[in-house]
Amino acid sequence: MPQRQPVSCQWRLTTGPRAGQACGKGTKVFCGLHEPKAEEGLRLISRGSSGLYSQYLKDNFSWPIETIIRNSNNSSSDNSASWIWEPTEGVLHPIVTGNKLDALYFITNPNRVSTWLEEQLSKATIRNGQIFPESITEGQINSLRKLKWLFDKRKSLGRNFSGRRTRNPPMPFFQNSQGGGYGYAHSLQQVYNRGFTEFLQKYVCLMPDYIAVWNWFFLRFTSQVEETFNYYQEGFDMDAISNDLQELLRAYQSDLDEGYVPYTNRYRR
Repeated sequence: MPQRQPVSCQWRLTTGPRAGQACGKGTKVFCGLHEPKAEEGLRLISRGSSGLYSQYLKDNFSWPIETIIRNSNNSSSDNSASWIWEPTEGVLHPIVTGNKLDALYFITNPNRVSTWLEEQLSKATIRNGQIFPESITEGQINSLRKLKWLFDKRKSLGRNFSGRRTRNPPMPFFQNSQGGGYGYAHSLQQVYNRGFTEFLQKYVCLMPDYIAVWNWFFLRFTSQVEETFNYYQEGFDMDAISNDLQELLRAYQSDLDEGYVPYTNRYRR
């Protein structure tokens, strides 16, 4: 098997007689002069509302959010007991019905969700570790389940990428999502494909050492994506919020199943 040639700096020169060609200095993917520029370029790719991060969020959440909006007045999925409802107006909060990315941030904002959760627990009776909440309808419980599903799905996005770094070798770039047996989600693969393509087009020589550049790109990009998708968590304990939401939902369902009505004295044997 032929040996691979030693790699040298793959940074694309933009001026002079060698414009478009690789820098070629050193024995690393990027030389000491160009590696900081490559890292800064990596940080700047695909930002903004049309970038790959925003597109990935839209691909994953636009339809579930649209379903929540469409069914907001449906008795089987009643949002009126949730944190996305405006009780004084009797409607969904206007942010939820606007831009999908703004709606996603509003629905999954840990500060808003945890504040709502604390309010519900403060109104409940806690006895022997068991929650006895104020009664709500089956439709309201269904809505809360859907919102919790969105909350959990959103908080797991960064973990999806961290798993690529800690449990698996780098995936092949431009992998066909239907083949190879790697089992990666199509949209996740497209984040890597689009990020790598944009990086190549903006900063790398016209005939690069693809394997060397990919291996340099993969771990750095994975860390960047994970950090970008987790930034909104703002230091909150997301798992604790999710677990307490689940316990509250169980209490709501138990209350409904046992036929309690609002304001029942829960201390009566």
